Amino acid sequence: MWGFTFPLIDVRLMGLGGFFFGLMLAKLW
Repeated sequence: MWGFTFPLIDVRLMGLGGFFFGLMLAKLW
């Protein structure tokens, strides 16, 4: 989606998204 126009921002959002997703999974488990 945003990878073509804002590659750096996309990478940062993907990293932050994965990080918070991992934290939520850790809390659920």
